[in-house]
Amino acid sequence: MADGPAGEEIVMSLTRDEISNIRSRLERLREGVPALSLDKIRDVVVVASSSRGGSSMFMEMLRHSSGMLHLQAEINPFLVLAERTWPHSGADSDYLDESHLDAQTRDIIEEELGRELGSRQLGEIDRERLARDLCWRLTVQWPRIDFDLTAIQTWVDEVLNVQGVSLAEELDLESLHLGLIHRLRSVYPQVNPWFYDIDPRRVRAAFPDLDEPEGPPGDVLLEEPPFILASPWTSSDGVDVSHRPLVIKTPSNAYRLDFLAALFPRARMRILHLTRNPAASINGLLDGWRFRGFHAHRMPEPLAVEGYLDQRPADARWWKYDLAPGWQSLTERPLAEICAHQWASAHEAILDHIETTGRDHYRLHFEDLVGDAALRRATFESLFDWLDVELDGRMAHVIEEGIPPVMATSRPRHRRWYERAGLLEPLIAEPRIQALARRLGYGETHTWT
Repeated sequence: MADGPAGEEIVMSLTRDEISNIRSRLERLREGVPALSLDKIRDVVVVASSSRGGSSMFMEMLRHSSGMLHLQAEINPFLVLAERTWPHSGADSDYLDESHLDAQTRDIIEEELGRELGSRQLGEIDRERLARDLCWRLTVQWPRIDFDLTAIQTWVDEVLNVQGVSLAEELDLESLHLGLIHRLRSVYPQVNPWFYDIDPRRVRAAFPDLDEPEGPPGDVLLEEPPFILASPWTSSDGVDVSHRPLVIKTPSNAYRLDFLAALFPRARMRILHLTRNPAASINGLLDGWRFRGFHAHRMPEPLAVEGYLDQRPADARWWKYDLAPGWQSLTERPLAEICAHQWASAHEAILDHIETTGRDHYRLHFEDLVGDAALRRATFESLFDWLDVELDGRMAHVIEEGIPPVMATSRPRHRRWYERAGLLEPLIAEPRIQALARRLGYGETHTWT
């Protein structure tokens, strides 16, 4: 493994021995689940977007389709375990290409990622598998804690029995996790429900005496908060990879497209380019930097970012969201400028990859996914034609009814960015932003939602 440009202690506070120990703990939790060889995957669709571009909600919708393979969450934990995140990757940002993929890196990623490839379980809940998956997820969320699988299996049984739920599709994931966290905190008080993607009203009701945290979950992170809610899951049997595309997303993948193409060498890789107008995306980034989550990279020195430290002083050492090339020149700039750069840099990288490689791609405006019912139906029908996947009944129901907010910092509102128009308008008037917005198919600013 290549050494990063900074000492291990300043960014992750994890030595290589500790990373190896975490990998061993995770591997034991997946005993009996065969790792699918990545060479067997024939079709990969990368949902490429900027942060706060709607990709979490979009992926949550797609996971209802029976015609695709997924990961339960994002790819970042596998890259951390393989020491392929900054600074251990040797790159100066989130950028990765084929030169960062050696045999050892590939083996480490395949060991865990190959066991997770699959889809949401339907029907009777496999309680043992659910408990193991919850323990696995807790380990990447709280890597300093060595969780007791036997205790978690007992607690999962207790919570499910209280809920009286046996079918996976009837399971309330928020209730499951709130009940489990209540029990976890009796032994592991560090586990904090405020770092999970759970409606804050339910967290407050369940934990009325627990204050919202002011800093990160810990000094090391494999998964960024808000932490996902693990659901009943079934792994691929190795046969379905020949006719079901694997769909993956992580906004930082905008800088890893060449790396991903090398990771799946026998697959056709396509780019599903998800866009959102710059005003809404930049506004979402501003909210997220000031939120109690989205910690991505621990910095060697505290940041001096205007508009961030005054509101999140306990997060001073944490860079949030993707580490775009050129970030080093922005550590003392106003937060709004960082957010504008994160939006623009991601889409520039995606467009550059598509133009350089000629790779098959499909551009999708997030605004069309949340428009009126007729527009949503037409948008998804066109998308599924490109994916060459049947739009089944469960997916059609989700398109019609929608889903609850995912990774939201506040309740969604139409044109929420207008509340910061005075701050955002000079930024989105910059030539770089305007030119890129036009390339992505966005017209005059007054039409942006």
